[in-house]
Amino acid sequence: MRHRIVSSRLLVKAHPVHVYKFLENLENHKSLWPGTSRWEGDKDQARYRWQLGISGFNMETRIVERFPGQRICEEPVSGSPFPYRRYFKVQPDDQTCIINISVEAEMSGLQMALYHLPMKAQLEGILKNIQTQMEKPKTAPAAVAAAPAAPAATS
Repeated sequence: MRHRIVSSRLLVKAHPVHVYKFLENLENHKSLWPGTSRWEGDKDQARYRWQLGISGFNMETRIVERFPGQRICEEPVSGSPFPYRRYFKVQPDDQTCIINISVEAEMSGLQMALYHLPMKAQLEGILKNIQTQMEKPKTAPAAVAAAPAAPAATS
């Protein structure tokens, strides 16, 4: 039986549709996950090295559920030390949104002792990275070349 083991939430000052479209593409996640390396993937599936606490795993995950504009669910295909589902829920609020990330897993008592705190820390890191990505200032268009200065008036 799966139990929610960690959950975090954060207000992001970005349009909910923009946030959802970013999160639904697994390729975008490579810039979000702390503790990952050797990332390769596409919109639906990814392979990477995941460092969780003192342990490292060669993971393969995939997006298994998409509820447009609301929720995305990811789960491991292989390499995970335990079965889990990671949910991203986007709650719209005008031009901002609240992002909830939660992990539901089947873990033994020993696995909970080993992985609960590192996983909680990673979720906090993921939320901060999402906030940074989504709230980046939009780059201004290239500056228009300054008009030549008018010649100085002589008397």
